[in-house]
Amino acid sequence: MKRITGAALMLAGLTSLSGCSWLWGDKGYFRDRSNDYLDARNLAPMQVPEGLDSKPLDPLLPVPPHVADVTPGRADIMRPHQVNQGMLVGDFSIQRSADKSWIVAQRIPAQVWSMALAYFEELGFAVDEERPHVGEFTTVWLATAAASEASREALSLDKGHETRFRVRIEPGVQRNTSEIYVDAATRKGSRESAWAADKKQPEAGLALSGMERFFNQAGSKGQSFSLLASKQFDTPRRATLIEAGEGGLQVLQLDAGMEQAWSGVGRALSTAGIYVDDIDRSQGLYFIDLDRKAEPKKPGLVRRMLGGGKKAAMPSAQQYRVKLTQISRQVFVGVERAPGELADAATTRRILTAIQPHLN
Repeated sequence: MKRITGAALMLAGLTSLSGCSWLWGDKGYFRDRSNDYLDARNLAPMQVPEGLDSKPLDPLLPVPPHVADVTPGRADIMRPHQVNQGMLVGDFSIQRSADKSWIVAQRIPAQVWSMALAYFEELGFAVDEERPHVGEFTTVWLATAAASEASREALSLDKGHETRFRVRIEPGVQRNTSEIYVDAATRKGSRESAWAADKKQPEAGLALSGMERFFNQAGSKGQSFSLLASKQFDTPRRATLIEAGEGGLQVLQLDAGMEQAWSGVGRALSTAGIYVDDIDRSQGLYFIDLDRKAEPKKPGLVRRMLGGGKKAAMPSAQQYRVKLTQISRQVFVGVERAPGELADAATTRRILTAIQPHLN
């Protein structure tokens, strides 16, 4: 009986809605008014009574002639052409502002670093200097005569000149994005131009456009931008274990800047399975605990609800500090037991030999 009553009420409601044309119909109060402008008509100009002066009156909102016709009914409006969404959304795109151009990549700098190197190597430009800690690398000078025909055409290289490029990769404004800038310099004999972008050095603009196409083609083919790029980005050129004091005390000597070394050591500690309890970037310190695992197993949902979740860690006797100290263009990694107190030689060797393979 209840089902029959409910069905009857629903039918009555639908029937009542059909009589609401005074609200939603073509003549209703809430009718669609989006095409009302098609019915607009020109009105006669305002007439000023005789004996009165007036300034010339121009139409304020003139209706275009092709709209103000006398054809009854509504006009058919052509739909706009469809826009290719791939042109609007992409992982790599060129942005321009005034005299600057750059590529915005939906990747972190470490992931596009190796792809940028591969692009210039494909053009025949070997890398002269890499500085991943500042996100910059420079190619060698390449004479136009020594470049391939494809490179000469792609970059419009001048005959009798030598060209080199400088690429800078910076973190983007949004999270997990990068901005890529390209500068170029040319020389002929002893005359060498300064670094400049695409307005003053067309080779830089052409290289930037070619790099954007190279990145997008690689992405469309399913190539990975993150296989070994993140490791190559923050891996020092050399990590050497040296003795730095009496009693066989050792430190790691890294040929890298502080930013690169800090990132590399953090990754090496995680890969080696050493638990990092805390960090102090301003002091160059990783606080580690050798008694704890790098990735403790999390309790299940029921256990967390019953109070079996995270508990306060008991003080450990195996807490140490991995300290990074920059001297000139190198960074030295040592192990401390406490502030100003070095760890014993055996423990220092154990920790440093565990992370060294992940830094080379």
